[in-house]
Amino acid sequence: MRIGEQYYYSESGPAKLGDTYGITVRNVITNARIAVFISCTLQDAYINNIQLHGNGGIGVLFNEGIMRNIHIRDLHYGMDCVCTETTVDGGNRFKFDKLSAVYFNNPDCEDITVQGVTAGRSLTSVFAGKGKVSLSTRDITCLNPETKLIDGEGINVELK
Repeated sequence: MRIGEQYYYSESGPAKLGDTYGITVRNVITNARIAVFISCTLQDAYINNIQLHGNGGIGVLFNEGIMRNIHIRDLHYGMDCVCTETTVDGGNRFKFDKLSAVYFNNPDCEDITVQGVTAGRSLTSVFAGKGKVSLSTRDITCLNPETKLIDGEGINVELK
């Protein structure tokens, strides 16, 4: 599921905060390397019930851009989910250095809430990457006891 386009332009220039808003994503079951890909700008969004299996990788990836007021709930990895690849297209444009439930590729994110995550066995962390990120979270379960909560730069997490 892809939301936003990094190269979207309107008559007034590149997309800005408020151009894409009010999106709801529900009931995604996938083996994809990235289940939900958010890029450029998004606000007032709800992402619920994302399930990854097989080669499923990152649950939600925030690419470069400005994101506000996004709520993620019930992001789960099946016991059969064992992804090891950290690229989508051979590393040309979409390469990530860590496998995580939620990955940040240098976005500006505020008012993000994440609730109800079952992090898969092959994930190194629940939240990874880098950016200017402020989020709150609760109800995190890790299937691998070595999975970290945060692995990255500029990711501020309030655990409730």
